[in-house]
Amino acid sequence: MNLSGKFSKSLMRRKWIFILLLFVIANTAAVAAESERLRVGFICEAGPDHPFWRAVVDVMQAAADDLNIDLVVQYDPTRSTITTKKLGERLINSEPKLDYLLTKYQLSVTAKHINQSQDRGIKVFVFNSDVPESEYETTGRYPRQKFDNWIGHMVPDDQQAGYDQAAALIERARAKKTGDKIYVLGLDAPYESTVGTSRQAGLKSKIKEAPDVVLQDIVLINWEAVSAGQRILELLKQYPKTDILWSPDGTITWGAVQGLEQGGKKPGQDILVGGFDWTPESIKAIEDGRISASMFGHFVEGAWALILAHDYHYGFDFADSPGVRISTPLTVLSAENYEKYKRIISENKWAEIDFRQFSKKYNPQLKSYNFNINQFIK
Repeated sequence: MNLSGKFSKSLMRRKWIFILLLFVIANTAAVAAESERLRVGFICEAGPDHPFWRAVVDVMQAAADDLNIDLVVQYDPTRSTITTKKLGERLINSEPKLDYLLTKYQLSVTAKHINQSQDRGIKVFVFNSDVPESEYETTGRYPRQKFDNWIGHMVPDDQQAGYDQAAALIERARAKKTGDKIYVLGLDAPYESTVGTSRQAGLKSKIKEAPDVVLQDIVLINWEAVSAGQRILELLKQYPKTDILWSPDGTITWGAVQGLEQGGKKPGQDILVGGFDWTPESIKAIEDGRISASMFGHFVEGAWALILAHDYHYGFDFADSPGVRISTPLTVLSAENYEKYKRIISENKWAEIDFRQFSKKYNPQLKSYNFNINQFIK
């Protein structure tokens, strides 16, 4: 073989070796990138068909997809503390091991999950509800006081939201009933968290400021909309002067609308109805004014918590700003501003949003995080 042929063969071998090396490097990089994916568990206190929690998970999943996160969700359709405790333990002990656990704070359950997560080397971020006073001694009032692995806590400003809902309803009632007393009936449901009591405190605070408003009672009723509707009919016989039905929950609010209609009354006209969140049915009721005021916005907290945990993992600690305990605002939704928020309420368009724009890992120049719902409607 002449020199030219040998050189050609040598060049060909080097070419194939180079291609092989490129393949190995690319494959190694892909494996490394995959191994860098965070594994985050979420304990959902309801089933996948629950309107509010389905929205929470939808937004979380969109954020997880953008942030290279494997999101593992455990649902509890029974809404039982016993089941939630077991589901949390299953997540905490799962393999491959979680990097982070996200959860709502539940009485007598979450403190145990934080402790168990610490033993496994899992960081915890709590959102949606506050720590009951009875558990301060166990967990501390704030993250990182007693448990280093409890890195952050995000809660909606439920007291302010309860106040704002009452204020919106009272203002509307005054316009309809000039110079007369306004009678409010509060509806509530059994909570395993501080949510109900905080929202009630907001209602009571507003009524203290309003000498023309009378709080007749706050009645505990069942979560289910059908049961709530039947109970409303009974309550209206007991409290016939009622002008406002105030509720801290979306399902109960929809039950109130149904109950009024079954009783021959027009919600939004004869009696004003207020609530939180929404059900698929109540979206239309908000749009047409049968539900006069509904507080919303905290369904995106799961995504914010995910972003903060993600950034913390990559060295962007939020302890100084915005802090380990973050309070998020809720927005009053009514027929007047429904069109403004319609797209993010009735259409699942979260995959169209690039959640990396809210992350300091991807945008180190970000000075602060923005947790306002209005940024999604720009």
